[in-house]
Amino acid sequence: MGLNEKLQLFNYFETLIVDSSLANRLVNSEFLNTIMQMLNEQRNSMPVNYKIRLCSILGQLVRHSTQIDAEVVNKGLSSCLIDILKKETTAKVRKVAISALGEYLFYIATQIDDTDDESSKEWVFPDQVYDLFQKIYKSTNDEDELVKFYMVKTIENITAHSIKIGYTFATEI
Repeated sequence: MGLNEKLQLFNYFETLIVDSSLANRLVNSEFLNTIMQMLNEQRNSMPVNYKIRLCSILGQLVRHSTQIDAEVVNKGLSSCLIDILKKETTAKVRKVAISALGEYLFYIATQIDDTDDESSKEWVFPDQVYDLFQKIYKSTNDEDELVKFYMVKTIENITAHSIKIGYTFATEI
């Protein structure tokens, strides 16, 4: 499969995952692992538009999912996106990666606050987020202004809906 065909396939997946039931199935399947594996293993040699599409697919999967299994935490989605934000220099990729991370962090935060549900204890907010957000905030790179904006919107969304994680943001950052 050529580069254009792969990009068309990624675009096609993005149109499909707006359906919640399909997004639920895909985010809780090997599909999530495949997308993360592609980003982790081939990121250095991958064209920028591929990285953008794959990060966007991850973000859309989480955004449109209504039921994400707690075992997704162990798959390393947050680590994958954090790694991209630490190592990627292209502003467009960083913008989409922070958006995807924000969607995932918001979902985690809402699960953590659901103290009545026994499964909420399996959800863990990644500690490396606080250091990453401080680093992004202190960045003097003008290209990162949108990344900073998306980071602030992530914090705003989380603190507006999650008492526990909102308090942690207030004391850690």
